[in-house]
Amino acid sequence: MIVLITGGLGFLGRHIVDRLFANTAVGEIIIVDNQDPICGSDDNHNIRFCVGGDVSSYKSIADIIEKYQVTHVIHLAAYGRNLSCESFPLQAWQTNVMGTINILEAARLNNVKRVVCCSSNIVLCPDQTIYKSTKQALELAVLSYQRYGLSVQGLRPCNIYGVGQSKTEYQMCSFAALDAYYKEHGCFKIDGDGTQTRDWVHAQDVAGAFIDTLFSNITTEALDIATGHLTSMNEVATMLGVPVVYGPRRIGDAMTIISNPQLTKRVLGWEYSIELKDRIWDAFPSVKR
Repeated sequence: MIVLITGGLGFLGRHIVDRLFANTAVGEIIIVDNQDPICGSDDNHNIRFCVGGDVSSYKSIADIIEKYQVTHVIHLAAYGRNLSCESFPLQAWQTNVMGTINILEAARLNNVKRVVCCSSNIVLCPDQTIYKSTKQALELAVLSYQRYGLSVQGLRPCNIYGVGQSKTEYQMCSFAALDAYYKEHGCFKIDGDGTQTRDWVHAQDVAGAFIDTLFSNITTEALDIATGHLTSMNEVATMLGVPVVYGPRRIGDAMTIISNPQLTKRVLGWEYSIELKDRIWDAFPSVKR
C-alpha cells in the first residue's frame, strides 16, 4: 500500500499518520499539505514524507498520484471552520469542493484502489453557511464517483478533541479556544449561555474510523463518526472545574448538532471507545488537574 494523505499535517491528519506508520500493511506514506497555519497545519511535525502539492490544482494532485504510484488516498485537506470559509469563500470552494473533485478524478484515472474523504457534521447544522455548502457538495461528489465505480467513502466526523489541537487556525475549535483563553485569563470564555451541546469524539477514535474505512470496501452515504452523546459547554467547564465568563453568541453557531453513529456501527463495525470524561484533559494542556 502506498497511501496519500492530504492535510496530513493538521490535527486529525497527524493522528491518522501515526496510525498509518504503525500499520505493517502500509508500505509508504505520502503527505500533501499546504502548511498554512490558517488551516491548522503544524510545521513542527515530522515532514520528511511531505511532498507539498495543492489539492486545488488537478495537475499537482494527478502528478503526485502518478509519480508515487499511490494505491490508497485519505483526503482531509479543507478550510474547516465557518469563520475561515466566510472570510475566504473563494479559497474554501476551491479547496473543499474542487480539491475533492481533483482527488476523485485523479484517483479514478490512475486506478487508485481506495479513497476515503472527510466531510463534517456541519452538514447537519440548520443554518446554511459556506462551510456547510462545501461539505454538502463534497458528499455529493463522493456519491457521484461511487457511480463511476470508484471505491470511495465519505466520513462525517462530529466535534473532534484530543492531544495536539491546533491553536493557529483562523478559527480555533471550541476546546482549543477555551484552553488558549484559560492560559491567559484563568477561566473559560463561552460564547452564548453555555447550554449549546456537541457530540465530542476523541481524535484517536476518529483516526481509527478512517483506517477501518480505508481497509474496507463499503460504498454508501456519508457515515457519522460520533458517540451519540451530547455534552453542553457548561458541562465541559464543570467537568474540568474551571470558572466561566460568557460572551455574545456567535452568528452561525447551532445550539445543537445531532449525529447518529448507528449506520456506521452496522455497515463498518466501528464505534467509539474513549469516553469524554476519561480523556477530556488531552485537549486542555493549560488546565491543571
